[in-house]
Amino acid sequence: MERGAGADTDGLLARWLQCDRLIRAKTAELGALRVQKHDLNRRLLPILLRNHSSRTNAAASAAAALPLKVVERRKYTPLTFGFLKSCLDECIDDAETTDALMQYVRSKRTVERSHDVVHRESPAPATAARRK
Repeated sequence: MERGAGADTDGLLARWLQCDRLIRAKTAELGALRVQKHDLNRRLLPILLRNHSSRTNAAASAAAALPLKVVERRKYTPLTFGFLKSCLDECIDDAETTDALMQYVRSKRTVERSHDVVHRESPAPATAARRK
C-alpha cells in the first residue's frame, strides 16, 4: 500500500463493499423475479396458445388486443468437446485420427487472464450457485 494512501484506500474499500452488498441484494431480488416470471409464463402459455390457435374472430381479436404474443424459441445444445468428439466418431472410423483432431482443437483454445477484486468471506452469487 502506498504511504499516505490509507484514508483514501479505506474510502475506496468502504465504497467497494457497499457496491458488493447492493449487487448481491439486487441479484437475489432479480432471481426471485425471474422465478416469478417463469411461473407466470408457464401458466399463461397454454391460454395464449389456445387463443392463438382458435379460428373464431372473437378469440383472434381478443388475442390481438393483448400486449403479449407467443413466439417460438430455439435452444441449441452447447458445442462441447464431448459433442464434437461424438460427431467426429460418427464420421471418422479411425479413433487415432479423431483423437488427433480433438487434441488439435483443444490446443487452439485461447485463455484470457485478468485480475479482479473479490470478497474473501463469501463467494459471489454465481459461484455459490455452481457449488450446490
